[in-house]
Amino acid sequence: MAVVHEANLTGGFGAEVIARVVERGVPLSAPPLRIATDDLRIPAAPGLQQAAIPGRDAVVRQLLSVCAPGVAA
Repeated sequence: MAVVHEANLTGGFGAEVIARVVERGVPLSAPPLRIATDDLRIPAAPGLQQAAIPGRDAVVRQLLSVCAPGVAA
């Protein structure tokens, strides 16, 4: 299970979704994965936002690292 969002990793929406799934005992075949912005303030400048928020390439890279270790994105 993977949750991808633009909020901060710690205390963000993804953490809550995963906490609720785990609390309810949903069986998972692998540990849950959160893909989110590093724990920092989201900048106002669009260029800095783009650098801080995980984009398509970062998401694919992290998913492949879990789903297909050893495969380069």
